[in-house]
Amino acid sequence: FAKSPADASALAQREAVGALTQLPYLQGYNPASGKSGVLVYDEARAFPGWNLALSAHRAQALLLNMRGLAHHRWSIESKAVWPDLKVGRGQLHYAEYWRRAELLPGGDLLAIWEYIGLARVDRNSRLKWASANGAHHDLAVAADGTIYVLTREAKVVPSVNPRDPVDVDFVTVLSPDGKELRRISLLTAFERSDYAAILAHMASEGDILHANSVVILDGRLADRSPAFRAGNLLVSFRSLDLVAILDPQAEKIVWALLGPWRAQHSPRILENGRMLLFDNFAGMRLGSSRVLEIDPFTQVIVWRYGDAEGQRFFSESNGQAERLGNGDTLIVE
Repeated sequence: FAKSPADASALAQREAVGALTQLPYLQGYNPASGKSGVLVYDEARAFPGWNLALSAHRAQALLLNMRGLAHHRWSIESKAVWPDLKVGRGQLHYAEYWRRAELLPGGDLLAIWEYIGLARVDRNSRLKWASANGAHHDLAVAADGTIYVLTREAKVVPSVNPRDPVDVDFVTVLSPDGKELRRISLLTAFERSDYAAILAHMASEGDILHANSVVILDGRLADRSPAFRAGNLLVSFRSLDLVAILDPQAEKIVWALLGPWRAQHSPRILENGRMLLFDNFAGMRLGSSRVLEIDPFTQVIVWRYGDAEGQRFFSESNGQAERLGNGDTLIVE
């Protein structure tokens, strides 16, 4: 019961925050083909290795060999990690599966329950710790075990929207044992940088930045730009069609690039100094996606896949690309 206009406003904001956090991705609606397993495997040409695959139906990861056979399985009941979690009516059941997982030395696994939190389980799927920090999309682990994970909070930001809450993304820094060390607002990191003008193109409601990838830079391009120094973070902002570098010490954006892509995912710097990313620009307009390899300083497209006949594919959401050890490119749609 609202006793005053201020109370009524606060109640309305809380209700709006609740509704905002329940907005789902579009769920799949085409029936599965019935095919399963590895359908094509040219052993002489394929880059060998293990593949970590996540289930979209439960909190589970499988370590698969090149023929798709499971060597090891991590699985845990979500209720054992988040016993007090209540999933709202009509909400996509993020609590049921992992959005992203990172395999650690020794067999531990870091796993993201989308917009809920991050947890660490051991190789026998026993819970070590959990942090209900609103983790989403991606994480990166430094050599010393420090964890950088994207997190989100819905709140009213008067400079963006004085009435309705918006999604604000952070990079949250945790110790290997799950203790929160710092939380860096990506919106504030832009506002205090030389790239603040980019925010003029930002929406004033809903998911204003949509950070969807974070990568720790190794310093291989620092001789061309100090922004690429080791320890800085390459972050993708889907809503801005932007790839940027965050200096986590200064807590500000020190480099940003708009390019010939839209709604990008998984940018990463390759050993050759170029940037590989998954581009959904054509997907937005023509129903197709592509992968680009770009010089981050000249913006010249050096290599691409998805434009030519016989290459066309379309990822309705997400999408990822990774360069393998023999130069092949793994594309996930």
